[in-house]
Amino acid sequence: MANQSFSPPQEHQHGQGGGNRGTSAPQASGGTMNTIAKGAENVASSAVEAVGQAWDSTRSGVEQAASSVANVAGDAWDETRTFLRRYPLATLAGGFVLGFLVATAMGHGPSISNSGGR
Repeated sequence: MANQSFSPPQEHQHGQGGGNRGTSAPQASGGTMNTIAKGAENVASSAVEAVGQAWDSTRSGVEQAASSVANVAGDAWDETRTFLRRYPLATLAGGFVLGFLVATAMGHGPSISNSGGR
């Protein structure tokens, strides 16, 4: 008697009706498979939705960043043009100095050496 109270319900069903033995196991596994399939569909649907939301959020962030960079670049260009117009001689002198430094760095400008032979 102690064994019967602790036995799983499936064993009692198999023992009672011999005709139900062939139909109860497939129906139970079919129901379980349907439940698993529906759960998998729900998980897949949730994953697709999450990926879509992440993509939209990333795209929106990139668009905002690009817009900010474009605004900053435009402002910098306007400030540079204003400076160049306001101080033309300083701009010309700066251009010569920059050109001299680049030419010297590339080895095409005058070389400064401490050789006593020349």
